[in-house]
Amino acid sequence: MPTNQNEMVEVRTWVKIPDLSEMPKVLPCLVYCKPQGDIGQAKSWILSLPELAKADSLLPQSRRIYCAAHVVLRLVLAHFTGIAPEILAIANLVESKPFLPNHTLKFNLSHTENAFLIAVSNQEIGVDIEEIHNDLDFEGIMDFAFSESDKMLCDKHDLPNAFTQMWTLKEAYTKAIGTGLSENLSEINISGPKSVLNQDGYCSSTFICPGNEIGSVVCGQDLTGLLFFELL
Repeated sequence: MPTNQNEMVEVRTWVKIPDLSEMPKVLPCLVYCKPQGDIGQAKSWILSLPELAKADSLLPQSRRIYCAAHVVLRLVLAHFTGIAPEILAIANLVESKPFLPNHTLKFNLSHTENAFLIAVSNQEIGVDIEEIHNDLDFEGIMDFAFSESDKMLCDKHDLPNAFTQMWTLKEAYTKAIGTGLSENLSEINISGPKSVLNQDGYCSSTFICPGNEIGSVVCGQDLTGLLFFELL
């Protein structure tokens, strides 16, 4: 973990791909997409019945990004597994992140109101993407969710950016271990020598996404060769 918060964000090159057939089957990788329109009829034959039911329960804007993200997720998983997206079994046990019961491939998904980020790996992985907001109660959230060392690392001169970087890293970690935000967040120390990332043997990367969102990924696999793709 860098000692300066501004050094946490890594400069990454996003490879633009018009469709997933141009993406090499190399892991780990990230796929970013900011859909410009409705996913159309694809959702009716690719998404499962539970996914369609979830989509129907959402407001229009949330439904649009949910459908797009889950359709592309199934297409990405199909690309790596060779299993048709519409028959791909995705399980989600209580208090557990989604997984493939019939395959060893690991994945995770995160989205904002306008974009989504998919992570795929051979080892447990978690990902988070967030837009930078200037109107949050940063101090209040940090008191609730950040350890003392995490709060000290945040740059008070650019608190919205620093907060978002730390938050995405913390959420990506909880998703990688499968607990999500149900954990006592203030007890999860992300920074410093006692970082859970060091203790648990996870690798991490925080970066700027093509839409200027902040993203973080935490993985049990070495991220030196992590590939970044932007699906157009």
